[in-house]
Amino acid sequence: ASTRVVLPALEEFPDRPRGEIEPLIRSLSLSNGLRTQLLKQLPDPYTYSDLFQLIDHFRLNCPQIAERKALKQLLETVDDYYDMHFAPETQLSERVLAPVLDHESRGLEDARFVRFTETHGQMTYYATYTANGQQSQNRLLQTDDFLQFRSSLLDVPSASQLALFPRRIRGHYALLCQVDRFHQCLFYADRLTRWQHPILLQEPREYWELSALGNCGVPLETPQGWLVITHGEGPLGISALSACLLDHDEPSRMLARLREPLPIAALGARPGAQLGDISSSGSLIHQGKILIPYALRYQAGGLLVIDLASLLARMEPEA
Repeated sequence: ASTRVVLPALEEFPDRPRGEIEPLIRSLSLSNGLRTQLLKQLPDPYTYSDLFQLIDHFRLNCPQIAERKALKQLLETVDDYYDMHFAPETQLSERVLAPVLDHESRGLEDARFVRFTETHGQMTYYATYTANGQQSQNRLLQTDDFLQFRSSLLDVPSASQLALFPRRIRGHYALLCQVDRFHQCLFYADRLTRWQHPILLQEPREYWELSALGNCGVPLETPQGWLVITHGEGPLGISALSACLLDHDEPSRMLARLREPLPIAALGARPGAQLGDISSSGSLIHQGKILIPYALRYQAGGLLVIDLASLLARMEPEA
């Protein structure tokens, strides 16, 4: 591996085809006349300057407060949409993604990568991540080759720990996330950047989940269902990893769950460590084993290896 660090070249807002933004414009609360004029007057392809001038014109001449707010929302959403690229001659180990926007000024964290396979077989790599600035913001990273990257704002109400399913479920994108620290929820959507109407999936039940309950990354597909590694925080400074199993075709239905924490050798006999000490943002299945990288106290890391069949056998079915 190289000892060199290479940052990407930034394209804040290159020319884009109008078709990319058209679904977003059609989803806004605008009158048919205003929506039609906006789409008609926006050049194809367009630049951010084109969009800014057009929206500014319509906002100044729009009497409806709700429509002015919708136009402002459109501009804010597109403003946080940028591309970046690395030179082909750079090595993968040299490439580093660093903060670009004000919303990212304090860092990028909790990236959850997934290789997403479309219905027709095309594969794209996505990562949900937290942009940590003056205010936290959920964003989506996209790449086909780890040379060209696109970062987009994610519209997910009051959610964190976002984990995208690796394929569509019944024709829809699916997303797992934590809502208000205590609930694990599921979203369905037809657009990757806009998620509404959460479906409650899991509430705290065990003692190590009473203070917070979330997930540790992208659901893993097994013949029995979707395996989700979970993270819980409880009283007396306990935190732990555990697991649950979701239905293949309807992941809002939980099939089984583990009633005990996963054993972390570095913690000795205790089921958990001090509050927030254990964290993980992803896992994978390899040759019948689940590999779970984890961090302890933000100072050390480890790799938990568990036999998949044994873990599934230890789960208790849900009523």
